[in-house]
Amino acid sequence: MKRVVLQAALGLSLAMNVVVVALVLVRTAETASPKESDLDCVIPRMDLSEDEHRRAVAARGDFVVFCENHQARMADLRERLATLLSAPEPERTEMDEILAKMSGMQADYQKRVIERVLAVREALSPGNRDQYDELLLPRIRGGGALLCRVKTHNRKVD
Repeated sequence: MKRVVLQAALGLSLAMNVVVVALVLVRTAETASPKESDLDCVIPRMDLSEDEHRRAVAARGDFVVFCENHQARMADLRERLATLLSAPEPERTEMDEILAKMSGMQADYQKRVIERVLAVREALSPGNRDQYDELLLPRIRGGGALLCRVKTHNRKVD
């Protein structure tokens, strides 16, 4: 009898673990669904006309792809740097080259952020530019992240 109760408890525990894993997978799938990178998390908070929204989205250009590539290249460089740091005799010259490359990539990234902000501003009407600035500038001044991921709007964008 005791054995049956223990097996039932174990089976119930296993079933609960399966449910938890399933919920995690479903939630991960939801967050991995198509996303819209709004550099500043501002555009979704603005009440834009369909046309203005379309122009603001178009102003993004290939920024999302650029960011994904940048993150992948930086991860590769960090991995190479970690490998060099853990070597019995670290190659300081190679580490300096990697750090210089990372610095250049960060500078390029910041330039692209500025280009993207200016392009979106140009796509907006003067009134919406003011609203965009009010929402964005505190993030810039505060040193907050300018790139965040949010779910795509339910708007259709051609």
